[in-house]
Amino acid sequence: MLKDEIAKNKEMMKNKSAWERFKYFCYYYWKPIALFLIAACFIIAFIRHFIEYGKESSIYVALVNCNIISEEQTDLVSDYVSSRGIDTDTNPARLDVALQMSQDKNDNLDVANSQKLSAFLESGSIDVLIAPEWTIESCANQAYLSNIETVLPKDLYEQLEDRLIYHTYEDDGRVPVALYVGDLPRIRSLYEADEKPYFAIGNITERKETAVDFLRYLLED
Repeated sequence: MLKDEIAKNKEMMKNKSAWERFKYFCYYYWKPIALFLIAACFIIAFIRHFIEYGKESSIYVALVNCNIISEEQTDLVSDYVSSRGIDTDTNPARLDVALQMSQDKNDNLDVANSQKLSAFLESGSIDVLIAPEWTIESCANQAYLSNIETVLPKDLYEQLEDRLIYHTYEDDGRVPVALYVGDLPRIRSLYEADEKPYFAIGNITERKETAVDFLRYLLED
């Protein structure tokens, strides 16, 4: 039956022009062609994503509850790497602006973003966290944040001492874990007026010096 159908189609197409053959082919085979193209696009996108995220980051900055929905809406990180001459083809700079959550964790999105933030801090992926005070406190409770006093150079620490907020640990006592940056021009435009964003450095990251340098960048304006 199939052979007969193929033979019939060949006979029917024998005297057709190239354009008519092409239209016939597209009419009867557009669905498998479309499926093939969609599958190919997904595979290419997956490979590109795998290659891109397989590279070591030059810096990873996470913003919690900022007022933008895409990293293309700000030059916060792109300007930083440009000013430092960082090759982002080799070591991409990452800015995460998708971490939207409420303090009460009312819905599944809150929970998912909270889990994502914890996982990325715990793995050492996040270098810089800029977030409201309640988020800072929650992360400090899980020991995800560095002691600002031991990470910052003495001169920078003394310059920013009046901006610090603290967390009290059972073993270490009262420790500075973040500093207020809501009044800095590069951050102020990314948050609503009622938000009070603080700057913290991931405790597990191996790029603490880069995080400190990013803080200096924020202070330059």
